Amino acid sequence: MAGRAPGPGTAAALRAVGIADVRVPATTMDSDGLLALPMLTAVAGKSVVIFRGGSGRDLLRDALIARGAKVLLVDCYRRARPASGTAGLLEAWREDRVDAVTITSSEGLANLWTMLDAEGRGRLAATPVFVPHPRIAEAARRIGLTKVVATPPADAGLLASLLEYFAAHEH
Repeated sequence: MAGRAPGPGTAAALRAVGIADVRVPATTMDSDGLLALPMLTAVAGKSVVIFRGGSGRDLLRDALIARGAKVLLVDCYRRARPASGTAGLLEAWREDRVDAVTITSSEGLANLWTMLDAEGRGRLAATPVFVPHPRIAEAARRIGLTKVVATPPADAGLLASLLEYFAAHEH
């Protein structure tokens, strides 16, 4: 069985359950990157299963159907707003213990923004926000965040950008 994964974390999870031939996009770690993989260009008559988190863009499904594939969607996890609230985060901001925020999905950004009060939103707007995808950066700017740093994809891109940023901004 072969698998296609949008990023290295998903690829590692697939390998851990015995799917050895996992391909990861070389361009972007998303549906666009998957669609650029050569093995997904000629899929007419093939059956494709997409495991996903309930909602999100339907780009991958729609493109594969347009290419002639039979597509089955399997919702295998759920995205939800945390019930814990933001009190700990606000306390950390007040105590100057937050130097940056990383946000890895547009849904996570929307959830955080919804959970924050006016003080929290102001503090988020004053904090560098690191995001691994242009779509997340666009969403951050749309809600008024101005200190948005778009990084290379995946955890490695986030980490490299954080290290570079703080090396350049040492006090």
